[in-house]
Amino acid sequence: MYWDEGYDKILEAIEEKTKIPKDKIERLVLEKQQELSGLVSREGAALIVGRELGVQLMKEGRRILKIQNLVPGLRSVDLKAKVIRLFEPREFERNGKKGSVMSVILGDETGTCRLSLWDLEIDTFRQANIAEGMTIEVRSAFVKPGYQDKPDLRIGRGTLKILDEPMEVAQQPDAPMRSWKRSSIRELKENDFCEVRASMLQFFERQVLYETCPTCLKRVTAEGSAFKCQEHGPVTPSYLAIAAGFADDGTGSVRVVFFREAAEKVLGKSIAEIKQAVDKEKNLPAAFQNVPVGREYVIRGRVKRNTLTGSLEIVTSQVEDIDTKTEAERILQSMPTAAG
Repeated sequence: MYWDEGYDKILEAIEEKTKIPKDKIERLVLEKQQELSGLVSREGAALIVGRELGVQLMKEGRRILKIQNLVPGLRSVDLKAKVIRLFEPREFERNGKKGSVMSVILGDETGTCRLSLWDLEIDTFRQANIAEGMTIEVRSAFVKPGYQDKPDLRIGRGTLKILDEPMEVAQQPDAPMRSWKRSSIRELKENDFCEVRASMLQFFERQVLYETCPTCLKRVTAEGSAFKCQEHGPVTPSYLAIAAGFADDGTGSVRVVFFREAAEKVLGKSIAEIKQAVDKEKNLPAAFQNVPVGREYVIRGRVKRNTLTGSLEIVTSQVEDIDTKTEAERILQSMPTAAG
C-alpha cells in the first residue's frame, strides 16, 4: 500500500502485521505526535510508529506526496509545491572549509516545509531562475530532521523543475496542519494551538543568543575559544535568538517564549545587531536597549506547561503587528446582527 492512502488503512496494516490491538496502536500514534510537538500528521506519526515496530508501509513505485505527509527518513520523495519564500544564503565554516546553505519555504494545500540547499545546489537553484510564487516539482529528494525535528527536505541527487500550473497553499504557511484559535489568556489550555492579542509588558534580561551548528542547527559546546558540534565536529557557529517575557491581554498574563525571527521582531533587532550591541557594551542588558515594551501583538503558538514553574506558557510560531482593519472586521463579525 501507499502509506498516504489513509490513516485507517495504515492502522489496519500495522495491526495485521504486528497483531497489536488497534486501540494500542492509536495510543502509540498519539504519543508519537505529542513527542514531535504536533509537527507531523496522524499519517506521518503512524508511519514512524510502523517503522519502529518493523512494519514497512511503503511499496515500490513513485507517487506525488503532500507536504503534510513528509517525515524524517523518507527517501525518493516527489512533490509539487509553491515557492512561498526565499532566504539569502548563509555562509559557514566547518573543519576549516567554507560552505553555504540556503533555505526555501515550500507550500501546498496541506501545509509548508523547508527545503535546504547546500553549496553547489544553490547555484543550480539560481540558474533555474526559480522565484517566489512559482510552482515547482521536486523529484528524488529525501527528508532529514531539521530544527525542532521538523521535516527538512533535501535535494541531494534529485531535481527541481518549474511547472506552469497554479498551486493552492494552506492558509497558515508557517504552521502546517494547525488551526489557530483566537483566545483570551484566561481561556488558554495546555496543548492548545492558540492566537492571542496581547501587550508585551516585560522581557526577561537573560541570555538571548545561543551558538548553534550551521549545518544541523543544534546547540554546540564551547571548548576554549572554539565551538564543537557533537555530530559535525569543530564549527564556526551560527546564532539562535531566544527571548521570553510576560504578555497581558486584560484577562490575564502568560509567559511567552520567542524563537528566531519572532525573537528578532519583538526585540526590534536582528541577530547581528543583538550580537554587536552585546559585544560592544560587554553586558547582557545591551540586547534589551530600546525594546518596545508595552507594544501589542498578535501571538500564535502552542500552549505548554513549564516543567519548572508548573505554569502555562506560549511557545510562539508566529508574531505579527496589529492590523487594525483585520481586528475591526473580527469585532464586527462577532457582533450579533439586528433582527429584521
